[in-house]
This record gives sequence, C-alpha cells and structure tokens, in this order.
Amino acid sequence: MHLIISQLLEDQYNGEIRPGAVNSEATTVYLNFRINSMSALRETSMDYTVNVYLRMMWFEPRLAFQTAHGDYTENDAYTLSHKQFSKLWIPDLFIKNEKDGKLHDLVLPNKLMRLNASGSILYSQRLSLTLACELDLTRFPLDNQTCKFIFASYAHTLEDVIILWTKENPVQAIKDLKVPEFELLDITTGYCISNSSTGAYACLEAVLFFQRQVNYYLIQVYLPSLLVVVLSWVSFWIDADAVPARVSLGLLTVLTMTTQSSNFAARMPRVSYVKAIDVWMASCLLFVFGALVEYSFVNVLVRRSRPMQQQIISNLVKQAQVNIKKAGLAVNSL
Repeated sequence: MHLIISQLLEDQYNGEIRPGAVNSEATTVYLNFRINSMSALRETSMDYTVNVYLRMMWFEPRLAFQTAHGDYTENDAYTLSHKQFSKLWIPDLFIKNEKDGKLHDLVLPNKLMRLNASGSILYSQRLSLTLACELDLTRFPLDNQTCKFIFASYAHTLEDVIILWTKENPVQAIKDLKVPEFELLDITTGYCISNSSTGAYACLEAVLFFQRQVNYYLIQVYLPSLLVVVLSWVSFWIDADAVPARVSLGLLTVLTMTTQSSNFAARMPRVSYVKAIDVWMASCLLFVFGALVEYSFVNVLVRRSRPMQQQIISNLVKQAQVNIKKAGLAVNSL
C-alpha cells in the first residue's frame, strides 16, 4: 500500500490544485473538533484559551486506489507520514476570532492524515488557541456568558470551497470538562457567510454557553464586605463620649471598604456600564460611610444638648436647696 500511495503522489497528483477544480466543482469540507481542556474566561483581556483536536474530511478522487487495485476495499486506509503532508492539498481553514495559536510538535508534529481507498481524507491536528470572547459583565458575578468558535475559508470563496459540520457530534468535549470558575452548559452549531471586499466565504459557528460559579465571590468578596458593614454598626453601641473609639472604627471600616473595592476594580476591565458587583460595593461603602456620618450628627447633638442639660440640673439643684430650707424652717417652728 505504501508503494501505491507513493506512486499516486508522484505520478498522478498535483497538490497545488484543489479537488474538483478541473471540473469547476466546489470542494466540500466536513469539520468537527474536540475540546480537551479550557481555561477560565478572562475578563480583563476578553478571551480564553482552549486546547482542541481539529478534524477535517474531504473527498479527493485523484488519490482513490480502490478501483485501480481490486485487493483493497472502501474501508482500507493508509496513514501518511507528516513529511508527505506538503504534497497534498489541505483546506485553508482559519479561525476568525483567534488572537493567538500554537501548533504542537512534541515529539513529532501532532498531525494526522489518513487516506481511505475510496479517496476520502481525514486530517486532524492538535491546537492550542487563544480566542476572543466579548463578555457582557452587566450582571457580574451572577452572569452567564456566550463564546464562539468561528471557522472560515481564507482564500476560497463559496464557489470553490463549502464548509459543513459533520452530521454526528460536530463538537465534542472530554467527559467532565472542568472550566475554572464556570460551568459549560451547552454547545450549539450553526452556519454563516463571511462577506468581505474579496468575496463571500463559507463559515461555521460553534457557540459555547457558560454559567459562572459564584462560590468564589461569595467567600472572597461578598462575605468580607458584609462583615465590614456589620462591623461598622458596632459603633452604634459605643458610648457617644468615646470619641477615639468611634472615630477610629468608622475610619477603619471606610478605608477597608475603599481598599477592597479598589483592589477588585483593578482586576476588571474598564467598561462603560455599571456591573452588579459595582452596585454591591457602592452599597457597602455607603453603609459604612453612613455609620461614620451618623456619629458626627450624634456628636453635634450631644454637644448642643449639654448646656441645656446643665441648666436643667442647675435649676433642679436650686429647687432642691429651696425645698430643704423650707423644710428646715418648718421643723424649727415646731
């Protein structure tokens, strides 16, 4: 079989010409991929990293060897060496929302090309990709997010290359795929057309639906800020005359909330809308600031009421003295 394939590649095949080009027919390419691992969605850079097996299938009648050699059936296949890949035509697929990518080549290039006797070709490669994902953080961290894979042909228009999802399992994921901070709810697929000044190109979309797990934020954000607010309320039970204690406690809680809010904001992108976490932090800061302002009002009221209290006490003392004198005169008269 090796000799047959080598002879086909050397004598009857030109990898610079796509299948069907001679008859002006479009080449149909079937695609699927498998997700091996995935990073958390990064809010600051609006992207995520994923490791996938990308697979493409197409029919290449020029390399069919079943008819010419009756010893082989349709299911017989030959796995080509990675050194032979450059001799074959491969679809010019690219990922539109890719920000960065890596081909794996340890120990050898992580690529597979398998030729069936009928002429169908399976091409697979392992990729690590950093993909852009526009996150909507309005309800952060109680949000759901949607990210996409968008595949398209780079140079061949719809008249030359048609890209379709495979009929069964176009997108797969390893069992119990773990995405830090998120849960992968569902994956859907669809078709699109990429229009540009150079023509219309076939494209595919895979949409990933995520739900954020809020446990981390409950422990690291909500609970500490709630405790700081409760701590600021302790000043209500401290005597109004204990000025250093109440002022120190009020300033401490205000500074703590300000620092916590600033540290958290530094980890978030500078978006133009208000996030749910911003409302929570602002509310907590308002409560602790209100507790500090409350003591200022209480202190003013206490200082204003002291002269009146002293006057009342002085009047009571004088009245008591008069009553004592009257009582003494009454006793003497008896």
